This record gives sequence, C-alpha cells and structure tokens, in this order.
Amino acid sequence: MFNFTSLRINKNSKDNFVGIKKNIVEDCFEFYLPIGFDEFPEEDFDLVRKLFFDLYRTFRKFENDNIDNEKFQLNNSEYQQDQDQTTTKNGGVTLTNNQQESCIIYSKIRMLENILEAYDPLIIQSLKDKIRASEKIKYSDIHKYLYKAIYLKNDVIFIDTMDLASPTLENQSTDIVTLYCYILDEIIEQLDGDVSEQIKDHRQEIKFLSETFQDNYLTNHQSIFDSETSLETISILKETLENIDKNTHYKDNNYWQLYEAIELFLYGEINPEGEDGEYWGIKGFSFVWEDMCHTYFFKNCFDNIAYADTDICIKKYHNDLRDINKMNRVGNHLISAKDKNNQIWIYQTASPVKSFNKKYLLNWQDLLLIKYDLEPVIFVYSNPIYTKRNFKQELPRLLRPDLLLNYYDEKSKKNTIIIYDYKYVNLEFYVRNNNIPLANTNDKYRIDLIKELTYEFALQQSQDLTISKNCYLIPQFFHEYQNTIFQDLLQLKEGIIVQSVDFSLIQKSYLEENS
Repeated sequence: MFNFTSLRINKNSKDNFVGIKKNIVEDCFEFYLPIGFDEFPEEDFDLVRKLFFDLYRTFRKFENDNIDNEKFQLNNSEYQQDQDQTTTKNGGVTLTNNQQESCIIYSKIRMLENILEAYDPLIIQSLKDKIRASEKIKYSDIHKYLYKAIYLKNDVIFIDTMDLASPTLENQSTDIVTLYCYILDEIIEQLDGDVSEQIKDHRQEIKFLSETFQDNYLTNHQSIFDSETSLETISILKETLENIDKNTHYKDNNYWQLYEAIELFLYGEINPEGEDGEYWGIKGFSFVWEDMCHTYFFKNCFDNIAYADTDICIKKYHNDLRDINKMNRVGNHLISAKDKNNQIWIYQTASPVKSFNKKYLLNWQDLLLIKYDLEPVIFVYSNPIYTKRNFKQELPRLLRPDLLLNYYDEKSKKNTIIIYDYKYVNLEFYVRNNNIPLANTNDKYRIDLIKELTYEFALQQSQDLTISKNCYLIPQFFHEYQNTIFQDLLQLKEGIIVQSVDFSLIQKSYLEENS
C-alpha cells in the first residue's frame, strides 16, 4: 500500500486529471486534487487519506452508474469516431462524447480491489474449519466408518475416531484468515461501509476475526491508516505474513488466493508499467463534477427542478417511462434516438407557459428550442417579417443548460427561474477574462458566455417567466465550516454570477446514494 505521508500534493492539474500518478522524473507519486482545492491543507494526513477514499468511492460510483447506459457504451468500432462510446485499455475506460471531449477512467486500484474481491465466505469457512480426527460422533455418517469399526460381542460396534469439520482457530492456517480480515476490516472502515452486499452480510464475522488478529499481534492504537502508526503497523503485518507462510505446510488454492491479495496490498504500488494503467484517477473530471451537482439538486430541490440535462441514477427513484433495469434513472424525455447506442435523455416538467392556441402547457424544451434564419443569421422570433418567411430557411437549435430551477413568486405572480451551468474551472479564469475586452478573452470564456446568455434570451421570450439568476457553479474546498453551501464570488460584466459550492458537501450527497 502506498504511503499517504509520501504523496506529493499537486493543486495545479493541467489536464483535467484528478487522482494519483507517478512523476517519472522525480520518482515519486503525486496526488492531483480537483480544481478549487487551493486551501486544502496538504500536511493533514487524515484529510489526505479521507479525500483519497472518498474519491475512490466517487470514481467507482461514477463508473458503475454510467458504464452500461447509452452515454458510456463499451467500445464498439462502429461508434468509434462519431458516437458516445467507451474504449477499454490498460485497465482504464475511455469515453468520447459527441463534442469530442474525452474522459478516461482508471477507477481500479489493484491493491484495494484484490482485497475486496478476494472475500468469499466459503473460502473463509474452508480455511477456518479444517477436517481433522475427532472423538465426537456424527450418527448420520456412521455407515461410512463400518469398514474400520471393531465389532463387539453384544452386537455393538466401536469406532475410535471420526474425521469431522472442527474449528481450528489456533492453527497457523487460520492466521491467514484473521490477517486478511483485519486488512479488509480496515478498508471497510475507510470506505464508510460502502462495499458489496456479500461483505455487508458477513460484517460481524469479519469484525470478529479482525479483532482476533489485533488482539494477537497489535496494540489497540495501531492501524494501517493512522498517521502515527501506519508504517509500524504495515511492518508488523509484513513480518506476520512471512511467519504465517513459513509455518503453514499445507497450502491449497484458497490459501494462495488470500495470500496473494494480502501480499499485493502490503507490497504493491501503482505500477506505470503494469495492469493498473498509467495512473489511478479520472482524466476529464468535469463529467464527474456534473453528476455530483445534479445528484445534489435532485436530492434537495427536486420539486423546483424544471429542466435538467442529465440522466443520473437516484436511489429509490421510480421512473415508469424507463425499462425495468433503468427505472432509477431520472431522464423522462428522449431528445435523440438515432439508435439504441445513441440515446440522450433529459429531465423536464411542463412549463407554466401556454401554447399559442392556449390548449396545453409547453414543455421547457419547447421554450429552449430557438430557430435562426440561415440567410441573415438572425433570431427568427425577433424578425418582424417572421410570418412571411420561407420556413425551409430556418435552423432549429435545442439549447441544453445544465439545470433550470423554477420558483413561483406570490408577490409578482410570476415564475422566477435560476439558470445553472456547472463549470469545472477555477475562479482565476473568470477574474482574468472579466477584466479584459471581450474580443481578447479566452475562446472557452467567450463561447460559454454566448451560450449562457442565449439560454437567458430564449426564456425571456415568455412574459410569464422572470430570470432571477444566471450562474456558473464551480467547485471549492472549504477547510472551515460555512454557513451556506453556495457563495457568490464574482459578477461578470454581462451579469452572470460565478458561484462556488462546497465540494465536500456535494460529494457527500453523491456518495450517500451508494450507501
């Protein structure tokens, strides 16, 4: 297991990467933090360890939620270049969306995965309960011992011993079990119990065997993941594993399965040349950030969500419009269905705006659908000769903001709208570009600005709606407790507000969906 104290913290990832990778030049591991972590106390062992395990759970949830949906199809050569699809290589999963943005996921870290995957209650039981000679009697098996029975004069037979399964907790062979369960138990604690159902079902037994090992080999304050005792504990575990191996004469496949998982955990590291891939983490963390934000809003503001460009999973959510294995996904409207591998779902409700004939309420997507005239390149709604135009010249564009929240204002009797777009960009980017002429700004800054103002413009075509806020939502780490989860940081010259949100609270809400 790599040592958290030796990880070099990097707060300036240049390629949208979050995770751990090796610095080949300086021969050390670097932990690349998410954007907005400028105030993260890199010397705090406990916070570094907690962040690692929280990100480990986050990456695993993100992959599990998306690996089998339309957005994250497994690699298929037919969709290699122009469709949302994934490719797997070097232990990683690669997504390329229709904007040619890539997300490479290396969520597997073998030293942890092998410990979690090695758990098999039958193997544990097999190693605990070895067959040995016993003076106890099992009447249902007597017929198996008649060949070696001694027949007495009074029609009685005498059987000396029977080979029965007996607990052998004192045997050397079971120490491998208690050692394994100790490591597993420590990992379960760090993952906050976010493990497989099979492990959850045997939690008490794992805990008991873990305590047995700790009583025999460690003191109460020693732990693999404690800042003061981590190195000392790992050293004891290595020595114990060596002694167990020396003194265990019968080693079957079950023994080796646990032994290899323990050995990899104690001696392994992220190997740039091995099957772990080049690193552990995600390249393209903005995808994860979007899912985290959407999850928070769906859990806390569900009744006010008018439109959301997402199809995330929500625990215990029931969507009658979807197939039975996708009923926990929120998407209720299909906006693209060229084929089953390229379906894009969004969530929307009926808007308060009535159709032109006043017979029904328009959906929010209807309000976000704008049409341009190809000839003069102007917005059709604004054209005074709209009714005389050749409709073949119009070009429809469906706008897709990340989130629209709708609140009804009793005083004005109007619906007030908050527009949110999740941005995985630091505050300095907006401060720098906001202070220079628009024509000289970064392309991304300018394009994002045009998109954001177009959302606002499209919604303002209805007199029943008022735009109360138009926001970019960026991540930020707060070391101290904040009274509010959202903070307005900057108002751009065009009126858009750059708002930060507490990364840790958003992540906690996301991970609660796994518990």
